[in-house]
Amino acid sequence: MIRAKGFTRHRGRGLPDLKDAIIAKFKRDNGIAYTRPQVLVSTGAKQTIYNLFMAVIDPGDEVIIPAPTGPRTRDIALLVKARRSRRTPVLTRAT
Repeated sequence: MIRAKGFTRHRGRGLPDLKDAIIAKFKRDNGIAYTRPQVLVSTGAKQTIYNLFMAVIDPGDEVIIPAPTGPRTRDIALLVKARRSRRTPVLTRAT
């Protein structure tokens, strides 16, 4: 494990200063108040969708994916063995 300035590479719940900056931005620019546990920082949408699906979807669960969607969302649903309707996860037009 690499240690630098007393830190390991694993940050657990994230960097508090980064989360605080994100919270301040949304409060300032959008008038929306968040708390640290409500803020998730990731390397991108695909990683977040993958993590979410792996955490909450059990094999056989039906997944309803709003359309339009990113090209990999269906693939991630298939990877976690979500129940398929007509051979693919269900897509629905988001309004």
